[in-house]
This record gives sequence, structure tokens and C-alpha cells, in this order.
Amino acid sequence: MTAISVGHLAANSTADDDVTFLRQLTWDRLAPLELVEAARKGDPVKFAHIWKQRVRERFTKERLVPQELLAGWSVALSTDERLSRLLTALQRSNRRRTGQHRGSMKPAASWSVRIQPLVKALLAPPFVYLQSPIGLLAALELLTTATNSLPHKLWWPLWRATLAAAFVKDGLPTGRPGDLATPDVQLLIHGELPWLAGLVFADVAGGAALMQRGRRFLKKELVARADTDGTPHSELLPRLPLWIAPLIRSTVWAQHFGCPLWSDDERRLLSDVSERAVALCRGDGRSALTNGLPLPSLPVLTKASELFQWSSRNPSLGSLKLLQRHVRKPKSPTAIRKPPVQVMPSNQSDWARLALLRTDWTPAADSVAITHHGPLPQIDVTAGGRQVLHGLWDMQVRIGDSPVQLAEEWSCSCWESDPDGDYAELQMLGPGGMRVERLVFLSRTDRILLMADMVSRAPQGSISLTSRWPLAADIHAEPGQQTRFLQLEGTRFHGRVFPLALPCSRLYSTPHRFGVVNGQLELQQVVEGRGLVAPLIFDWHPQRRSKEVEWRTLTVSENGRVASGDVAAGYRLRVGSSQWLFYRSLRKSSHARAVLGHHTFHETVVARFDSQGDTDPLIMIES
Repeated sequence: MTAISVGHLAANSTADDDVTFLRQLTWDRLAPLELVEAARKGDPVKFAHIWKQRVRERFTKERLVPQELLAGWSVALSTDERLSRLLTALQRSNRRRTGQHRGSMKPAASWSVRIQPLVKALLAPPFVYLQSPIGLLAALELLTTATNSLPHKLWWPLWRATLAAAFVKDGLPTGRPGDLATPDVQLLIHGELPWLAGLVFADVAGGAALMQRGRRFLKKELVARADTDGTPHSELLPRLPLWIAPLIRSTVWAQHFGCPLWSDDERRLLSDVSERAVALCRGDGRSALTNGLPLPSLPVLTKASELFQWSSRNPSLGSLKLLQRHVRKPKSPTAIRKPPVQVMPSNQSDWARLALLRTDWTPAADSVAITHHGPLPQIDVTAGGRQVLHGLWDMQVRIGDSPVQLAEEWSCSCWESDPDGDYAELQMLGPGGMRVERLVFLSRTDRILLMADMVSRAPQGSISLTSRWPLAADIHAEPGQQTRFLQLEGTRFHGRVFPLALPCSRLYSTPHRFGVVNGQLELQQVVEGRGLVAPLIFDWHPQRRSKEVEWRTLTVSENGRVASGDVAAGYRLRVGSSQWLFYRSLRKSSHARAVLGHHTFHETVVARFDSQGDTDPLIMIES
């Protein structure tokens, strides 16, 4: 095919040039003869008629009925405000209900009418929108789904301009400079766009090669960026819906053109990725750790559930339907019925550097998403589906006057998930065999969250540990009047957080500090020895909101002797009539240790006290 640039098209747009344009095209050897003959005669009207008939023939029996513009899933990639508005207006979620804000006798605008403002914007010289990935994607989709809805005066210029943009000599258009390295933009530019352009223009010479190039890239990226169980790599989470969108759209195009894209294993993997993405959704329908980007997750995942025909017994499908209803009409957490958990919504992947702790499949779930592919973990914590913590889980360790250099990334050294709760433990080895660990325990029944930082095997001396937990944008904290807890308040959220290693009463002085600094919870502990434990417990149970609270550090004994704080530590927390025990060992021992009458060889114990005062373990981790 003769290479045609967008600039050449803009400068030569007369009727005579349409004839020349058609005659210059070269065609695939399998292209219909009558289509090729119409092009050689330079008859755009006859050519358009044959082309549209060809599109109808190529579509599978399952017709594509336009209800929304799928390119709108990636509207966040557009830097142009007008193009963004036009794309957003064609989303199903933004369609006005029949009769709403409209006279009773005035019918709703048809799809062919609604898309015309976007078509005209795409055709406005000098075709700036067609030179952007999202603009070209929208044009290709319109030629796929609306080819019979557009009048010839719009269809022909759109077909010609889109062909020129898709086969431009220097390749497909690029994205914004800051986005060029992101996997989702690469997937769109090098995967979906050539795949769809090759499908739409399969009869044009070079279309098949374009399609094959896109298929190869889509397959390579899917396998390279997802674990075998479908867990997406943690690097994808900030823009996960934008990365999934090209994969799902490409599957839609493959299905409706009847052209194979995935193998059975790849199709199953993409379905698993989509299911994992459902579990990562918060109560507002957005994906965890998306850093505030307004990315719509539900439309993409809803289409995935339809494509892969999720079973009615699939908990991901049930969760997705609950999310859709909740986003349309939010309910309080207590108003959402929580069925028994039969399939755990939690997940952990060493390869993906991701752990998801989640209590259930409802929009009102408590959850903790943790990524640990960098020097410091990222966390996203929700209570009742509402975001409480979000961002970098910061940490600074000093031994004497020297800061400890943290490793490039953390490893997940322990993962447990059972009906009582989810437990994850991260580990980083420092210089000289020193060990720095972070643990998270989310109760599935008690509505508490334990997060603790530990240092062990450090050189004897002064250890300073400063930990920071980033509060979500609408969460603010107020100190308690007589005790050292912090009261957390937000939109329909109330909770408290307790620093267990600090004295409960403010009457007792301490070298440690706990408060809010620059929108973050900050806990600083300073000890003498070879290790320390720095725990926080978050409590957001509505019935304990104003209950009296008390906590204290417990004595840990081993073989009749008291163990120092750099050997093992134990804590008791009482909120109203509810009580919990947290124990952590920092050094192994051949003897069982005792803490508040509980004897254990385990490294970590989280337990609640029953009405008789006996401990009921929630999680027990061996050393």
C-alpha cells in the first residue's frame, strides 16, 4: 500500500483527491474482487456500499449492538478536554434515563445522532484527534460498530482519515511523553490499535501484518504481566483498569469479527486477571491503589464477565453485581447483607509482589491491598468499603546515629488466610543479618486491623524506628483526651487506632511519640537492645465506637525468667467487653514462652479472650 500521511490528507481533501486516493490503494490478495474493482474505478459511493456489506458479512451472528463507546474506558488517556467530554458522553453510565430532563413527547436521541459530534471532532482539520491513541481508537471503533449508522458524507471522510492515520508511514500515534513508559499505553499503541486497525482494514494490503503485530504484542504482555493464577503485577495497580481495558476490548473485536485472538489457556488467564481485579475494587467501584486517578473499573469488568461467561456461582460475578448496585445507590455497611464466605476473596502472589487481605465479597468489605515491589510498600486500606489509608507505608530505622539503608524490595515471608482473618508478613534483610519485618492481620469477624513493624538481630545499642501510615484524603485524626489513642473520622466512617507499645494513659511519660504529621499517622519508638516491636491496632466496629479502652504491655516469661523486649513482646487491648492478645517473638527458643497465661512456641499469636477469660487464637504463625 502507498504510504499516506495525515498531513497529506489534510492538504488534499477535494472530491478529485477522493478518486485518486481510492485508485492508489493496494489490496490484500483475498479482498473481494467487487470491492477492489469499485476502488479502481474511484467511486466512493459504490465503494462505501460494498465495504459496508462486507463488514456485515464479516461480523459473527452475535451482532454488536452499540450502547456505549468502549474507547471511553480509556478516556483518562486523553489530554484534550473536549475530546474527553465527547467520549464520556457516549458511556453507558452517563446515558440519561428515558424521560429524565426531557419533554414527554421528545424521543431519546438515536445512537447515530449521538455519535455525530464525536465524528465531526475527529474530522476537524488538521486531524489532531486522529493522531492521538485514544482518538484513533474511537475512530476505529466507530467504523466497526456504527458503519451503517453514519450518512455517507460523514462515513467516507472518517473511513479515509482513519485509514491514513492507521497506516501512517512512521507508525501508529504515540501518547503523552509522561505516559510512554506505562504498560497500559504501550498495550494500547502496540497491541490493541494495530489489532483493531488490522481487523477493520483487513482487505487493505498490510492489514493482515498489522493485525498479526498487534496480536503478538497483546499475547506477550498478558503472559508477561500476570501471574499464572491471574494476579496482575503490582506495578500495574496504579493504572490497572487502563491496562485491562485494551485486553477486554481486543477480545470484543475478536469475537465480533470471528477472528481468533487467545488460546484457551490465555483466555482463561485473562478471565482470572479480571476476577482478581474485581476483588481489588473498593466500595466506590474503583480499584485499590489507583492513586486518585478517576478510572472506571466496573464497565470493563462487567464486559469481561459477559465475554468469559462467569458462572452464577462465581463469587467474582456476585461481587460485581453488588458493586454495580451499590455504586448506583450507596448503602451504609450495616445495610449490606454479608453471606458466609465460601471462597476466600483474599490473594497473595510472590511473583506479583502483591497481597490482598479482604473480609468478604461485598462492597462493605474491610480490605488491605499491599504492594511491595519497591523500597517501601504501598497500602490501600478500606473499612466498610471506604478508604482509610492510602499511599506509601513509610519507615525509617536508625541504629545509634546511623540510618539503615533499606533493601530495593521486600519479600512476603508468610501468608495465611482462614475464616478468622488474613495475615501477611513482609521481610527485608539489612546489613549484618539484621531483620526488618512488617506484619498485617485483618480480622474477618472482629473488624480490627493489626499493623506492626519489627526490628530484630540488630547490633546492641540504641534503635530508633519511625513508621508512617498515610491517611486517605477525607480522613482526619484527633487525639484522645486521657489516653494515647487517635480518633479517626471521615465520610460515614468512625474508628480509633491504638499504639500498643506506648503507655495507655497520658499521665505516664514516654520517649516514644504517636500523632499525625503532614496527613500521616506517625509512630516513633526508641529502645536500647537488639530489637523492638511497634504495633498499631485499628478498630472501626460501630458498636465499640465510644467504649472505654485500655491497653498495656505484658510480661513475657521463658523457662521461669522474664524475657526482655528485644526477645519477645506481648500486649493486651480491651475495648469495652472485647479483649485481644498480640504476641511476637523476635528470637527463637527451645522453650515455650508464657504471656498472660498463654503458653506458646509460635512466633506470632493474635487471639481474643472469650467470656471465661481463655484465649481463642485468631492466627498462630510458627517461627
